[in-house]
Amino acid sequence: MDFQVIEVYLAELDQWEHSLDARNQ
Repeated sequence: MDFQVIEVYLAELDQWEHSLDARNQ
């Protein structure tokens, strides 16, 4: 497993969740 890829994936997921929250408000 490449942990760097996992960190990038989690960062992308976090940004995506924030953008969804912003859209819902």
